[in-house]
Amino acid sequence: MDDSAVALLDVIRSLAFVGDLAMGQPTDHSPRAGWMAGQLAREAGADDAACMLYR
Repeated sequence: MDDSAVALLDVIRSLAFVGDLAMGQPTDHSPRAGWMAGQLAREAGADDAACMLYR
């Protein structure tokens, strides 16, 4: 993974964290919701590219 991909992932995680705080949610709400959405998509038959799991 190159540096730009790592930086982008850090930005996305930071935005999710701030969004959770702004909405009064636990700070891990967005990652859990994203993980559940990926699992539901996989069960519905979506391919792996559409189901990238939060890591």
